[in-house]
This record gives sequence, C-alpha cells and structure tokens, in this order.
Amino acid sequence: MRHLTTQRQAKLMKEACSMEWDSGRDVANTCQRCQHKMQTIAELLLLSYYARPIRYLNKSLGYNIEKINSTMRIISSLVEDVLLSIHGLSNKSEVVCEKLEEILENVILLSEYCSQVAYMLTTKYPGATPAVLGIIDKYEVSRAGLEVDISCSRLKQSKQEELALSSQLVIDLCSNISKYISILTDICRVPAEELENESLKDQFKLCVKSVTCAVGCLIASVKTFKSEPTWNHHSRLIVFAEPVIASVSALVSLATEDEFIGTEAALTREAKDVQREILSVCMSVVSACIQLCRIVREVAFSTFTSHYRDKAQMCLETVERASKQLTDSLQQHRDQDESSPPSSEDDSPLSNFQV
Repeated sequence: MRHLTTQRQAKLMKEACSMEWDSGRDVANTCQRCQHKMQTIAELLLLSYYARPIRYLNKSLGYNIEKINSTMRIISSLVEDVLLSIHGLSNKSEVVCEKLEEILENVILLSEYCSQVAYMLTTKYPGATPAVLGIIDKYEVSRAGLEVDISCSRLKQSKQEELALSSQLVIDLCSNISKYISILTDICRVPAEELENESLKDQFKLCVKSVTCAVGCLIASVKTFKSEPTWNHHSRLIVFAEPVIASVSALVSLATEDEFIGTEAALTREAKDVQREILSVCMSVVSACIQLCRIVREVAFSTFTSHYRDKAQMCLETVERASKQLTDSLQQHRDQDESSPPSSEDDSPLSNFQV
C-alpha cells in the first residue's frame, strides 16, 4: 500500500512539474514574441527617426497627443498589474500572458502616435520640408510583413497537441495572417497597375501571386488539420508556413526599395532636436517594457526573488517617469503650436496625404 502511495505521489509530482513546465513555456514564448515585436516596431519608427506620416492615423495634433496620454496611462496600469502578478507566476501564467499582449499592443500604438506627433510638429518648423509620399507606404508594408512572419512562426513552433486542443489559437493565427496578407497585397497591387516600367509591373504581379498562392496552400493545410489533427497534417502546416514567410519577405523587400517609398521629411537642426526629444522618451517606455518581458521570462523558469521584484519595480518607475516627461513635453509643444499663427490647409505638412 505504501509502495502504491509512493507511486501515486510520484505521478502527481510529475504531472505538476509538467503543468508548471507547460505554463512556464507559454509565458516564455509570449515574452519572447512581445519583446521581438516591440523591438522591431521601435527600430522601424523610433530608432530610425522615421520622418514620414503614418497615413492611417488621425491628422489632428490635439487628438494624437490625447491618445498618447491615454495610452501611457494604460501602459502604466498594465505594467503595475504584471508587477503584482509576477509573484506566484505558475498560478497566474494565463493572466500574465494576456497582460503582456495588452502591453505589446499599447506600446505599438504609443510608438505610432509619437512618431506621428513628432512628424506633425517638426515639419511645421520654418525651413523644414514635408515628406514626399511614394506609391508604397513603407511602415504599413513593413508592419504587415512582421505580423505575417510572427503568426506563421508561431504556427510552426506550436505543438501538435496545443493546436489540436486550442482551435481558437489556430483561428486567431489564421485570421491575423489573412488580415495582413490582404493589407500587403492591396498596397502592392497599386504599383502592379500604375508603374510605367512593364518589367517592374510584372514583378509586383508575380510577387503578389506568389504570396496569395502560398497563403492558399497554408490555409488549406490548416483546414485539413482542424478536421483531422494528425501528425502528418501538423507537419504539413510547418511545410507550407515556410513559403509564406519567404514570399512575404521577398515582396516586402521589393516594395520598400527607395524608388517606391518616396522621401523622408527634411528637418532643420531645431526640428530634429524636437523629434529626438519625443522619440527618445517614447523609446524609454519601450525599453522598460522589453526589460519587463525579459524579467518575466526569467521568472517563468526560476524562483521569484526580491532581485526580480526590484528590477520589475524599476521598469514601472521608468514608465511612470517617462509618462510624465512625455506629457509635459507634448503639452508645451501643443501650447506653442496653438499660439502660433494658423497656416492654410494647403500649407499644412499633412495636406499631401490621405487618411
């Protein structure tokens, strides 16, 4: 009887360890994914000093500043939630993963709005020249390519059992792939129709066709796996995710060549200082959130100690400090902008693009 009890205890301990490992793996994967996406968006918009408008964002300076302030408050609250949940992570892994995903989405919004506000403020300086828009929107294409790459990579890395048990995960990944493939191909059909160079037109058409065919094969494989989640059908997902990643990467590379994306704004030294001020403070928030992901990832496979608590607390303090700094700075620039003589619509630095 004692032997059986010991066997039972060993089995329960093994199951507990397995569950703890699975939850730790989920948290670590979420951290890595969020960290990668935040870093890539920061490289596109902040570290590159992106001096172009983001076409799908609002043209009102006041609206964009208010969005920055509200997004900063949300990020601060979410970082605090993660800080409170990081102790006893194994029991709160799902909640922490959700919070990290929310931090990611808000950090992306913050980066976009800060880039937009920096552009709007700096191109109003005397001597500054607004960006000349090209036939392709560089950021939108790059963002679409990033989203497809991450979703396809997640499909490839997911276990057969994980996908079989979580049909919602498969649906979410496929929906994200379809959404951003549609955005990418819609943008790239424009040069395929409007360019004068017949060779380039054909190349864009073939690239778009290559992407849509590859995605069609992947979606068909996903449907087959959902109806019959066998090992072979799971392997097929991995096989057909590869050409989607490769074809999308090739199309993004072609579409973002200099001749298709126009030119950035030409800024004066004073305007560049303002741009640097806004983007660097935003980068402080991004860096703190990336560091938080690293901390949570370490805690996922380690014992929570005061060392991790102190590091996470520093991330929160950095976000709160940057939030105040950014709010004060933008309010000052907003007051200066409102006190300056209004420009006509034709002279507006954003009048040459559509939202």
